[in-house]
Amino acid sequence: MPMHMPIQMSMHKGFGFIKPSDGGDDVFCHRTALVAGTYGSDLPEGEPVTYQLDHNREGKVCAKLVQANKSGGNTDAKADR
Repeated sequence: MPMHMPIQMSMHKGFGFIKPSDGGDDVFCHRTALVAGTYGSDLPEGEPVTYQLDHNREGKVCAKLVQANKSGGNTDAKADR
């Protein structure tokens, strides 16, 4: 899974965005995309996360299986687009 940095995560609104490390467009992240046991507070801005790309009902790119990458690691992985 790609590792990137969350930005503008607003879990009280129920969504946020992830900035891909490859410089592509920001990826929408709905709170329902968080892996069980992962909470919005686990995704502070600038901390690496892992996720998979998916498409929502409107066909727009979004994140799924989002979780904090507590172990750090390579944040330069390319997104599977």
